[in-house]
Amino acid sequence: MDTGLSKTEQFLATLEAAFSGGTLVALSLKAYAGTDDTLRSIDIKPVLIRGQTQLSFTYHHKTRDIVKNHPGPEARQMVSAMLASDFRLAQLFSSDADWVLDLNGKQPRLKQGAPSKAGQVSLSHDRAKPRAIAAAGNSWLHELGITDAKGAVLASAQDKYRQINRYVEILGPLLKAIPADRLTRVLDMGAGKGYLTFAVADYLANTLGSNASVVGVEFRPDLVS
Repeated sequence: MDTGLSKTEQFLATLEAAFSGGTLVALSLKAYAGTDDTLRSIDIKPVLIRGQTQLSFTYHHKTRDIVKNHPGPEARQMVSAMLASDFRLAQLFSSDADWVLDLNGKQPRLKQGAPSKAGQVSLSHDRAKPRAIAAAGNSWLHELGITDAKGAVLASAQDKYRQINRYVEILGPLLKAIPADRLTRVLDMGAGKGYLTFAVADYLANTLGSNASVVGVEFRPDLVS
């Protein structure tokens, strides 16, 4: 049956219906053909923020991910613009069906399939995401006054704990990009009390499985002590 709509318009109409009907699980934009050399793909999911359903965009770049939230109408306009210029493949997952829009060929193709993520609709905006450096079981965090004896982050050290994890999130992809046989030593110049020095050592050993040594360099004797 000819609806009079293009394949892209049909896909966007399906997205609109899934979002409005509460059946949208996720949307992925792939096969990027834009001008940003670092951008790889975008994953989109519905989230509930201050009582309003929005779409959360996770931009996957070569060395980092960036998350931005947008209201429904604005988000759908963005998706429409991205499909018109930057992305050649889109996958829509709803509790009713899966849809794939392929714009790579001479003629756009739109395929419908059985729902692969039925029952997975979630509006959770979980801020308690897994941390690169876990609080529990890390004696160095306790010794530096970040956690108590049971491994819980102290109220007075919440900001420092977030800083430690953010630092590792930024540095992690750079460390991963170095060939294992060349990653032998990391120097932290101006290490202070060593919060970030220990964090890097922890990440190298327990996440990357690296034998690289980590050396903190600090001039002030009281901080070294």
